[in-house]
Amino acid sequence: MILLNNNEIVKLFYKKTIECAPTQFIEVGCYEGSASKYISTELPDCKVTAYEANPVNYKHFYDDFTSYNIKYINKAISNFDGATTFHLLNSLKTNIKSSLSKRIKNRKTTPVKVTCGTLNTLHFKKNHTYSMWIDAEGHGYEVLEGASNLLANTKYILIEVEKEHWWVNQKLDKDVIKYLEEKDFTPIAYDREWSQYNILFEKN
Repeated sequence: MILLNNNEIVKLFYKKTIECAPTQFIEVGCYEGSASKYISTELPDCKVTAYEANPVNYKHFYDDFTSYNIKYINKAISNFDGATTFHLLNSLKTNIKSSLSKRIKNRKTTPVKVTCGTLNTLHFKKNHTYSMWIDAEGHGYEVLEGASNLLANTKYILIEVEKEHWWVNQKLDKDVIKYLEEKDFTPIAYDREWSQYNILFEKN
């Protein structure tokens, strides 16, 4: 596994995704959706879906997606289907640190009800191929569990992980690596900036 800076790992992920030309690209925790916008432009035949659980973020960025061929959806992604609670770190402004999980440190959050789904339910088709960017703020492992059927046909995954516990009952980077290695993925690059960082996985 090679060490890159954030800009380099994103470029590598884009390059490899474009080369393998998946039929579906999925971005979980998309915020402003930069990855989805880039892939939809470079791969116009690819079905691109961007999920944003934070209702404040979703409303703020909604108009930015209208000129792209992207399904932009206000839904949380995890390992179950149904209504659940999302913990807003700021209920008035956009932010990238809200999560389905509760923070360990006592930071004031506002609970809101959101709809949750699994990628298996929402996207699995036997004849489709996938590339995924997952930025779920401490909930990436659960996203992967809910995408178990997709993983056999997924070539690349860029996922944000943590090496320290920030959220209650959180799975760490070592857990994500073990899970994906058992699914026949190899971690090929990382951008360890601090305790939260990204890993790029490639299907063997």
